Amino acid sequence: MNEDELIPAPADIDDANWHTPDFGSMDYLLLPDTGRYHYSLEDASLLAACDWWTGGRIEGFPASDDWPADVDAPEVRKNLEPTRIAIRDLLLRSVEKGICEAEVMGRDASNSAPLPARTFITLDQLVDCLELHGHSSGDFLSVKIQEESESRQDFANAVAYDRAALRHAHQMRERSEIQPNVDEAEALRELLKAKNLQITHLQLQLLSGPQQQLPKKLSTREKNTLLLIIAAACKSAGLDHKRWAKNAAILCDSANDLGVSLGESTIESHLKSIPDLLTVRSKPTPNKGS
Repeated sequence: MNEDELIPAPADIDDANWHTPDFGSMDYLLLPDTGRYHYSLEDASLLAACDWWTGGRIEGFPASDDWPADVDAPEVRKNLEPTRIAIRDLLLRSVEKGICEAEVMGRDASNSAPLPARTFITLDQLVDCLELHGHSSGDFLSVKIQEESESRQDFANAVAYDRAALRHAHQMRERSEIQPNVDEAEALRELLKAKNLQITHLQLQLLSGPQQQLPKKLSTREKNTLLLIIAAACKSAGLDHKRWAKNAAILCDSANDLGVSLGESTIESHLKSIPDLLTVRSKPTPNKGS
């Protein structure tokens, strides 16, 4: 699709900039990494629908042998739309129930529901949410995740080099900019300069002592697993997981007995997510008579 065919997202545009198309850039500007690795629920559901189609998982609409090229064909997009809408609604319900983490940048004024076009998730969050509902990712999404990972690494490398060059410029013998289309000898000299810069950076890190690793934020999948473990522990202790207020008070007292301070409201906010999570993850109970 050409840029001329894209329809700008509705937005309040300053009269002085009325001629500049707005595709929702203000939302992306406020997102982490300025939205570099985020997709709206509308776009994420399209990626998932393409993934299901290329994996042969859409009944009555077999995949083409020429994917991924064919996923942009108008006829393909038309046939994918019902599946895309179903996935979008699934993602939206998961966000509303707190099962899927998301960045909500806009809500419906009438009912405060998140707007799919202004609610954003990452590819990892998309995959986690779909797997939670029993839908594994296929080759199409795997390729997207790989491309995104390489993009993040390239971007991080460029930023790290720029910052290191700023810090250690006074310790470098040469301070020439890397020029495009240089000959092999010049390229080798620039590579050597980059390696020297890296060595200098590592030496200073060693002199400054061991680096403290920041704690990793729990993924949606890890968070849900811990909640399921808590639900199982509550069941073993004879606690009804649906009575989260009462359970929060009991667990708060137990934490105090262990010498740990936990707020009762904090515990309750996490326990509230368990019933909906169990509804999604519960497996049918086998018939003992069969």
